[in-house]
Amino acid sequence: MKKLLVLLCAMFVLVGMSVAQTGTAAKSSTKASAKKSAGMGKATTMAGKISDGGKTFTDAKGTAYSISNADDDKSLKASDIAKHDGHDVKLNGHYDATAKTVHVVKITMAPAAGAKAGTKKSKKAAAPPSN
Repeated sequence: MKKLLVLLCAMFVLVGMSVAQTGTAAKSSTKASAKKSAGMGKATTMAGKISDGGKTFTDAKGTAYSISNADDDKSLKASDIAKHDGHDVKLNGHYDATAKTVHVVKITMAPAAGAKAGTKKSKKAAAPPSN
Protein backbone atom coordinates (compact mmCIF):
# COMPACT_ATOMS: atom_id res chain seq x y z
CA MET A 1 0.00 0.00 0.00
CA LYS A 2 2.85 2.35 0.88
CA LYS A 3 4.53 1.62 -2.48
CA LEU A 4 1.32 2.37 -4.34
CA LEU A 5 0.96 5.73 -2.57
CA VAL A 6 4.57 6.69 -3.36
CA LEU A 7 4.11 5.63 -6.97
CA LEU A 8 0.92 7.71 -7.33
CA CYS A 9 2.61 10.79 -5.78
CA ALA A 10 5.58 10.43 -8.13
CA MET A 11 3.24 10.12 -11.10
CA PHE A 12 1.32 13.28 -10.08
CA VAL A 13 4.57 15.22 -9.74
CA LEU A 14 5.79 14.10 -13.17
CA VAL A 15 2.48 14.87 -14.84
CA GLY A 16 2.37 18.29 -13.15
CA MET A 17 5.89 19.13 -14.34
CA SER A 18 5.05 17.99 -17.84
CA VAL A 19 1.94 20.18 -18.02
CA ALA A 20 3.82 23.20 -16.65
CA GLN A 21 6.56 22.86 -19.27
CA THR A 22 4.10 22.41 -22.10
CA GLY A 23 2.13 25.50 -21.06
CA THR A 24 5.27 27.66 -20.94
CA ALA A 25 6.48 26.43 -24.33
CA ALA A 26 3.08 26.99 -25.89
CA LYS A 27 2.91 30.54 -24.57
CA SER A 28 6.37 31.48 -25.82
CA SER A 29 5.77 29.96 -29.27
CA THR A 30 2.42 31.77 -29.47
CA LYS A 31 4.12 35.08 -28.67
CA ALA A 32 6.83 34.45 -31.27
CA SER A 33 4.33 33.60 -33.99
CA ALA A 34 2.18 36.60 -33.07
CA LYS A 35 5.20 38.88 -33.49
CA LYS A 36 6.01 37.34 -36.86
CA SER A 37 2.44 37.57 -38.10
CA ALA A 38 2.13 41.13 -36.85
CA GLY A 39 5.22 42.07 -38.85
CA MET A 40 7.15 42.95 -35.74
CA GLY A 41 10.53 42.61 -37.36
CA LYS A 42 12.90 45.52 -37.77
CA ALA A 43 11.15 48.87 -38.25
CA THR A 44 11.30 50.35 -41.75
CA THR A 45 11.13 54.00 -42.83
CA MET A 46 8.99 54.93 -45.82
CA ALA A 47 7.91 58.23 -47.36
CA GLY A 48 4.25 58.90 -48.02
CA LYS A 49 1.17 60.82 -46.93
CA ILE A 50 -1.08 60.64 -43.85
CA SER A 51 -4.84 60.85 -44.44
CA ASP A 52 -8.24 60.00 -43.00
CA GLY A 53 -7.66 61.96 -39.79
CA GLY A 54 -4.37 60.17 -39.10
CA LYS A 55 -5.72 56.65 -39.59
CA THR A 56 -4.22 55.88 -43.02
CA PHE A 57 -0.72 56.06 -44.52
CA THR A 58 -0.23 55.91 -48.28
CA ASP A 59 3.32 55.21 -49.43
CA ALA A 60 5.03 56.66 -52.52
CA LYS A 61 3.88 53.65 -54.61
CA GLY A 62 0.23 54.33 -53.73
CA THR A 63 -0.20 51.43 -51.29
CA ALA A 64 -2.53 52.40 -48.44
CA TYR A 65 -1.85 51.06 -44.93
CA SER A 66 -4.22 51.28 -41.99
CA ILE A 67 -2.38 52.71 -38.97
CA SER A 68 -2.85 50.12 -36.22
CA ASN A 69 -1.92 52.41 -33.34
CA ALA A 70 -3.76 55.51 -34.53
CA ASP A 71 -6.02 55.51 -31.47
CA ASP A 72 -4.53 53.56 -28.61
CA ASP A 73 -0.74 53.62 -28.44
CA LYS A 74 0.92 54.92 -25.28
CA SER A 75 4.40 55.40 -26.78
CA LEU A 76 3.17 57.60 -29.64
CA LYS A 77 0.08 59.68 -29.02
CA ALA A 78 -2.71 59.47 -31.57
CA SER A 79 -2.61 63.27 -31.77
CA ASP A 80 1.04 63.07 -32.91
CA ILE A 81 -0.09 61.03 -35.90
CA ALA A 82 -3.29 62.99 -36.59
CA LYS A 83 -1.50 66.36 -36.66
CA HIS A 84 0.25 65.17 -39.85
CA ASP A 85 -3.06 64.59 -41.66
CA GLY A 86 -2.65 65.63 -45.29
CA HIS A 87 1.12 66.05 -44.98
CA ASP A 88 3.99 64.31 -46.71
CA VAL A 89 5.89 62.44 -44.01
CA LYS A 90 8.63 59.94 -43.32
CA LEU A 91 7.06 57.17 -41.29
CA ASN A 92 9.15 54.66 -39.35
CA GLY A 93 7.15 51.60 -38.37
CA HIS A 94 6.46 47.90 -38.54
CA TYR A 95 4.69 47.15 -41.82
CA ASP A 96 2.47 44.14 -42.53
CA ALA A 97 2.11 43.93 -46.31
CA THR A 98 -0.44 41.12 -46.11
CA ALA A 99 -2.84 42.87 -43.74
CA LYS A 100 -1.96 46.33 -45.12
CA THR A 101 -1.32 47.72 -41.63
CA VAL A 102 1.51 49.67 -40.05
CA HIS A 103 2.39 50.17 -36.39
CA VAL A 104 3.96 53.65 -36.22
CA VAL A 105 7.17 54.02 -34.22
CA LYS A 106 8.21 57.50 -35.35
CA ILE A 107 6.80 60.08 -37.74
CA THR A 108 8.52 63.18 -39.12
CA MET A 109 7.67 65.76 -41.74
CA ALA A 110 9.26 65.11 -45.12
CA PRO A 111 11.39 67.93 -46.48
CA ALA A 112 9.56 70.33 -48.78
CA ALA A 113 9.81 69.62 -52.50
CA GLY A 114 13.07 70.99 -53.89
CA ALA A 115 14.58 71.48 -50.43
CA LYS A 116 17.54 69.42 -49.35
CA ALA A 117 17.43 68.24 -45.76
CA GLY A 118 20.36 69.27 -43.59
CA THR A 119 21.77 71.98 -45.87
CA LYS A 120 22.18 75.60 -44.99
CA LYS A 121 21.96 78.47 -47.41
CA SER A 122 25.34 80.06 -47.83
CA LYS A 123 25.91 83.69 -48.66
CA LYS A 124 27.66 84.20 -51.96
CA ALA A 125 30.69 86.39 -51.86
CA ALA A 126 30.30 89.59 -53.82
CA ALA A 127 32.12 89.56 -57.12
CA PRO A 128 35.20 91.76 -57.21
CA PRO A 129 34.68 95.02 -59.10
CA SER A 130 35.87 94.88 -62.70
CA ASN A 131 38.18 97.60 -63.97
